[in-house]
This record gives sequence, structure tokens and C-alpha cells, in this order.
Amino acid sequence: MTEQTAPREGALAELIAVLEAEARIGEELLQNLRARKEAILAWDSSALLARVDEKETLLGRIAGLENQREGLVARLTARPREPLRGLLAGLPPGPRASALEDLHRRVRTIYSRLRAQERTLAATLEDMLGHLRGALGRGGTNTALLYGASGTVSSAPPRSGILEGKV
Repeated sequence: MTEQTAPREGALAELIAVLEAEARIGEELLQNLRARKEAILAWDSSALLARVDEKETLLGRIAGLENQREGLVARLTARPREPLRGLLAGLPPGPRASALEDLHRRVRTIYSRLRAQERTLAATLEDMLGHLRGALGRGGTNTALLYGASGTVSSAPPRSGILEGKV
């Protein structure tokens, strides 16, 4: 190994370690998401708040790793803000390139799954909130059609004047 390839090999090894850490944290975030969903479905606010705090900690760790990864890629390519796939395209075939490609694919798969599941959970929460608002009679949209005393169709139950402050 020449003097010039030694630092490059060290940076590639460090990049592999960073990607492995990103994958581990991604898996932890997926577990956290499942725990938050369970807490929501169980109406366990203290468990939900604990999982939200845990998520924030994990997001802080992933932000630090992203900065490390970006710095390593910039150092390896001599181009700031170069995406990892740009580095991968320029690597000669070999075990390091193969390991990096596999990790890159794994990280992308984990975080794609995480984003999709986060969107699903957010949509579920929005639906639940709409149902709660409707049940509590506070500004929620009730899409059920109701027939009034005159036989006309309305999309919301009649409001009580006294409850609306119209006394």
C-alpha cells in the first residue's frame, strides 16, 4: 500500500463504519416508530412521550453521522456536497466498493421504509384527530350524511345555540 492509498483506505473504512452506524440507527428508528404506534393505539401518553424523546435523541445522532458521512465523501472525492452515489460511481471494483454499495442500498431501503411508515402513522393520527374532533363536536369535519327534521340532507349535526355561545 502506498502512502497515498493508506489515507484513502482509512477514509473508506471510516465511511463504512459511518454507514453501518446509520443503518443501526435506522433500525432503532423503525423500532421506535412501532413503539410509538403501539402507545398511540393503547392511548398511553407517557409511553408515547418517552418514545418521542427517544426519537429526538436518535435524530440528533443521525444528524451527526450525516455530517461525518458528507465530510468523508467530500474528502474522498475532493468535491464538497458530492453525494455518496457519486463516490461509488468512481470507485474501482473491489471488496470496499462492494461493501459500500451494499451498505448504501441497505441504508436507503431502511430510511425509505421509515419515511413511508412515518407518513402512514401521520395519516392515521390525522384520521384519529378528525374523529375525535367530530366526537367532541369541535370544528372537526363530520362526513356522515344526516337527515334533518325537514328531510333535507346535511353533512354535520345541528349545533346547539347555547353551546355556540348564541344565547
